[in-house]
Amino acid sequence: MCRVADAGIRHITLTRAGANGLALDPASGLVYVVINGATSPWCSDVGNIAPGLAIVDPRAGREVRLVNTGEGPVWPLVDPRRNKVFVASSGGAGTVAVHDPATGALERSFVLGGRPHDLGLDPSGSNMLVSNTFDRSQTFVSLVNVDTGAVATPIAVAELPHKVVVDERGRIGYAVSLGSGRITSVDLASGARLREYSSGPIPQTSAMAYSPSRRRLYVGKTGGSTPSSGTTIVAVDVDSGSIVGEVGTFTPGSPIATRPRVGFGLDDANGLLYSAMGNTNLVAVVDIAAMRPLAVFEVDACPWAVALDVARGVGYVSNNQAAALTVFDLAKVRQAVGR
Repeated sequence: MCRVADAGIRHITLTRAGANGLALDPASGLVYVVINGATSPWCSDVGNIAPGLAIVDPRAGREVRLVNTGEGPVWPLVDPRRNKVFVASSGGAGTVAVHDPATGALERSFVLGGRPHDLGLDPSGSNMLVSNTFDRSQTFVSLVNVDTGAVATPIAVAELPHKVVVDERGRIGYAVSLGSGRITSVDLASGARLREYSSGPIPQTSAMAYSPSRRRLYVGKTGGSTPSSGTTIVAVDVDSGSIVGEVGTFTPGSPIATRPRVGFGLDDANGLLYSAMGNTNLVAVVDIAAMRPLAVFEVDACPWAVALDVARGVGYVSNNQAAALTVFDLAKVRQAVGR
């Protein structure tokens, strides 16, 4: 495994620190950064920060808007079909905020209850799967019709459903539960609960990505006190339900158990998974075919989420402790790892 000397890193200054989730608009290239309102306890806590939604224009190299959004925002989602940006907001009444992608104007909010965390949209319908909804038990996901605002009956899942990913071809949403590592699949068209998967015995699962070419879920395991238990990414085959691979450790010899915290970015065509190592200043690069670590490269303090714009050849990292969005060059990273 190598340390990438030149990943083409540059930083775009943001008004505030405390970034959480990222989303990008594939048409415009704009990047949407959620400012959560608090910094992460696993790094140096710099206190509470006013929450918001930052809009960044990478071509101009600057933040072009910072607007108010729902209380306690976590993950955004761009809907190019409707020309909207949705933000899951875990505070207050538990809402999904709806923004204009150009101006950032807050157009409306859907009230779902609970502590909404992440979002997955039916690519050809009107339903959006929202994790951690309904009540404060944190044992539900819900479907909301984004055209009408109607909320379907909550779906019971394992405790603390957090990350959501979507199989667009199959119109299936997957929600992974933080407490147990259980993964629940939902038919996005009907709202039917399909099946449940295990991602293994280590709890505290908070990162997940889906590969449509391999039909696998890649799940980050952040629990445990030893380096091996704290640095694991597992691959789950969605057809068989079996765990078919596992990878770690990402910083051999380090006294710190670097952990794949929250954010994955998947370059499916090149078989590379980028993982934000949340208690460091590193992003790890994983070969998802061989399930082995390839490299790490430095970004900024406490990276939280990774988003890839493969068409434009760039990747983005939100840094929870630094008021900056990191930009890196996908071609340079691929060259460094021999792709």
